Amino acid sequence: MQGDRALDFVLANQGMIDKTLLFDIELIKIQG
Repeated sequence: MQGDRALDFVLANQGMIDKTLLFDIELIKIQG
């Protein structure tokens, strides 16, 4: 159970990181 919760946390963080990277890329495109 503890492992599943940790995995969910990692996956959620990965999703947040992906969104942040996409957001940064969009900002760079707009500025460029």
